[in-house]
Amino acid sequence: MLAVRLIAGLALASTLAASSIGCAATASDEEEASVEQEDSELRQSLRERTPTALDTFERRAQWIDTYGAMSASCISRRDQLDGQRAIFHGCFDWHSSVHAHWALYRMDLDGTGRKRALAERADARLDADALARVIEELRSEPRYEMPYGRAWLLRLVTEHEEWHRERTDQPSMRLRALGDMTAASLVADFDRAAPDPRLGDYKNGSWPTAQLVAYARATGDRALEAKMRAFVDDRFAARPMSWSETTDDDPSAFFSSYWSWVYVIATTYDADKTLSVVRLTDIPEEALTPLPDPGVADDVHHLGINWSRSWAIKALARHAITKLGASDPMAKRLVAAYHAHVLAGRERHFRYRGNYYAYDHWVPQFAVYAITD
Repeated sequence: MLAVRLIAGLALASTLAASSIGCAATASDEEEASVEQEDSELRQSLRERTPTALDTFERRAQWIDTYGAMSASCISRRDQLDGQRAIFHGCFDWHSSVHAHWALYRMDLDGTGRKRALAERADARLDADALARVIEELRSEPRYEMPYGRAWLLRLVTEHEEWHRERTDQPSMRLRALGDMTAASLVADFDRAAPDPRLGDYKNGSWPTAQLVAYARATGDRALEAKMRAFVDDRFAARPMSWSETTDDDPSAFFSSYWSWVYVIATTYDADKTLSVVRLTDIPEEALTPLPDPGVADDVHHLGINWSRSWAIKALARHAITKLGASDPMAKRLVAAYHAHVLAGRERHFRYRGNYYAYDHWVPQFAVYAITD
């Protein structure tokens, strides 16, 4: 995402390698035809009727594959910004490479299952020696990727373990030491200075808080979960954030501060507690309406806002359905808002894809999170 600010105006210079003879040419033709067919199917899915059920829409698994597979094209690159880092040196910046690896695991778990080779390729990169170097990097630079990128790393660790349980029938704790060290570093940082949910983007306090809660639950760390629950009680539930404090209108923002706060509440508490803190009637229509497309080739921050809103809206909608019922007007309002944000991202995908610096290296992974979380 940093690339959008640093390299605005750059267009992706793409080269297509063409095979000239024999089987290679046939394979290339078949691959091109497959891509064209997929494009046609995905475009057609945008014209289907508006879905009414939460988290279902036409060609959902195929969309997950499409977004997830885009991560595979960049994780092995050595981009200039973080090109000397161990493992996470592709996708322009470190944190984008982290969530690119995550997206490939999630794609294989929730997509069509036809692109498993991409997840397997990503998994092979996470060998013991390389992971040891990542641990050393983070220990030697305690402020590096703090807190945003390290929070994504927690999600990668738990997704790696889930993927191995579901797809290989062999548990893997290969990344657990890295995850535990990362969680400890985030908690220590919290103890030094409590994160502020009202800050935007990389310094936003909601994202790492939500990921620490999720990591504690996924790993069965009851002490960490209790600590984080107390932290959420004190920092997030005592004084709810108002829409007027949001960063959504900041043209350079890619994370919704208001909805990120909601996401912490909705993923920490049950339906009763969540709806006592987040009053559905207080959410303005503006907060449920996707940001418009500014129509600038290298400005995709609106997509970051919309996708980060959508995963929080969905989490809140689940609680509304549980507590109020699927036919309740407020629950239906949230479901419609979720689908409106997802549809905005799907429609704009065809406009921005191919721009590596602005779009390809990070937005598709946000889409995978929003569709599958």
